[in-house]
Amino acid sequence: MNVKEYKKIYKKIKSKLKTKRRRRKKLHTIIEIPTYQKWWVYDKPYGHDIVIAADTGKYTIKCMWAELSRDIITGRVNRINDKR
Repeated sequence: MNVKEYKKIYKKIKSKLKTKRRRRKKLHTIIEIPTYQKWWVYDKPYGHDIVIAADTGKYTIKCMWAELSRDIITGRVNRINDKR
């Protein structure tokens, strides 16, 4: 394999890697609340609610499970497919 063929192959692979990187979801987000006062965590059937109080108002972050749910009576967390 000569250098030109190698460069062509490398460019194809590199472009595919770039498109895959662009499609990834952002895994974390930083939120700055300079007037923060207090926070609470509530258990919900879909996961948790994190409520943050600030001078500008309340912010609610809904943390939802993909394949889990909380039993209303016992409060235990189960997989949705395993529920009986």
